[in-house]
Amino acid sequence: MKKRNFFYTERKQFKNIHEYLNICLSNHANNILFKFVKNGNSCAKRYKEVFDDILSLEAAFSEWNFEKKHIAILGKTSYEWIVSYLGVINAGYVAIPIDKLLPVEAIIEQLQFVDADCLLFDNDYYDVVLRIKESVDSIKYFVNFNEKAGNMLYLYDMLETPHKDTSLEILPDTAAEIVFSSGTTSNSKAIILTHENLASNVAYCSQVIDASVTDILLSILPNNHTYELTVGILTPIYFGATVCLNDSLKMMKRNLKAYKPTIMIVVPAVLEMMRKEILRAVANQNKNKKFGTAMKISKLLKKVNIDVSRKLFGEILEVLGGEFRTFVCGGAFLPVELIDFYTTIGITIIQGYGITECSPLVAANTDRNGEVGSVGKIGGGCSVKIVDNEIWVKGKNVMRGYYKNAEGTEACMENGWFKTGDLGYISKKGYLYITGRKKNLLVLSNGENVSPEELEGKLLELDYINEVIVFGEDDFIKAEIYPNYDLFDGRDIEEIEDVISKKIKEINSQLPMFKQIQKIKIRAIEFEKTTTNKIKRYGGKEL
Repeated sequence: MKKRNFFYTERKQFKNIHEYLNICLSNHANNILFKFVKNGNSCAKRYKEVFDDILSLEAAFSEWNFEKKHIAILGKTSYEWIVSYLGVINAGYVAIPIDKLLPVEAIIEQLQFVDADCLLFDNDYYDVVLRIKESVDSIKYFVNFNEKAGNMLYLYDMLETPHKDTSLEILPDTAAEIVFSSGTTSNSKAIILTHENLASNVAYCSQVIDASVTDILLSILPNNHTYELTVGILTPIYFGATVCLNDSLKMMKRNLKAYKPTIMIVVPAVLEMMRKEILRAVANQNKNKKFGTAMKISKLLKKVNIDVSRKLFGEILEVLGGEFRTFVCGGAFLPVELIDFYTTIGITIIQGYGITECSPLVAANTDRNGEVGSVGKIGGGCSVKIVDNEIWVKGKNVMRGYYKNAEGTEACMENGWFKTGDLGYISKKGYLYITGRKKNLLVLSNGENVSPEELEGKLLELDYINEVIVFGEDDFIKAEIYPNYDLFDGRDIEEIEDVISKKIKEINSQLPMFKQIQKIKIRAIEFEKTTTNKIKRYGGKEL
């Protein structure tokens, strides 16, 4: 039987997210869209029920007097958060997802900057909202997800608003959401994404992901990030799939068993965490030797196009719920060893590259169409070119601009091309490779340029290393390393440094002299992270 090539399958193009939601939610009316736990009880919402809630929100909003129609959303992952987001953009208003992990001062600063008219929030952040109410004059309406409190509105009262089916005329260039890149307004940008941006990107995502009405996704990433919203929430609606909401990372193991997902949208850190969980389960059953043998057999058979991985590792895959099939991974460098591990045990890795300004997906790999180490072919609806080693993107997925930042918009745009700030190249077969960030490039006195991310990627392929930052100092290339202490069984820092130094010498032997790592430093604790779990480089920059 010939394999289906989903990567190039044509998908319906929608004019805007309003049209997309109206058609897809109606097409799959009786399917279950969301599963979640509320007050200890298991809940489910069918597509038609979600559609009713969205239309009720649209009707409720239409009775209010907005100046900007900028509606912010603050809270943990929940049905209330997601239906609020869908309701806002379906009504033609602008959703502003807020990072719940930011300090209250930063949240206030962001809300002031975007001229928010309304804030929908989780009651867990009630005290934060009281501070916001005192500080942000533009917000006229405060809506509590969970209860009637103070003189604030209650979301479930809004969901009772009578409505009728509507068909709004929303122009493609109409803003759908404003998303902050990171941190506070002093070091981040407010990115305007339009209905056309999101609709075109959802169409591309639906080409890449091999999904159907029978698929179940477990949503574990923060809702305030475009990666999760576009790929993990909007795209499954196209297929009529079910999205199960993970209430917290602590509950992920339970939810994997309860929901038995087939697909997850993840970042590399999650893949590494789950790999360790699988290996821990193997060790607890005293099956390390048996597992190692099975890995060798699986790899050998795959070389001759025989795949028995699901039979070999069926018991092990129960850790992931037993039905698991595909990880969609983006957001950071993905070590080849992780791809190899999951492919060997029978799980597909769809590796992609995206950036918030591009809604976010630009390129993606699949096991059907891929080059190891690349991030895939360029997405439908956009073009990519390399200018002085920098990746430039042009297309329907590219943002309208930065809110209240014409200078910043002008600096990153040229004749419709968005300058990503990422370095890379395109192979002869059209696959995109990422080599680092332009702002992180190490410029040596001999005139050579070195990408720290390239070297970090090589180091992260070593099991001995959990985290690393490569940087330049006094014209030397140095690496600061947080080791995998579990593998060193109580050995002291000097011994650990000796083992890792020997491994780095092996890596250096394969590199030109100017790229070689001359010094290393072993650290006792993990690196400081951003709210998106990315390592902060020196000076507060993200890895």
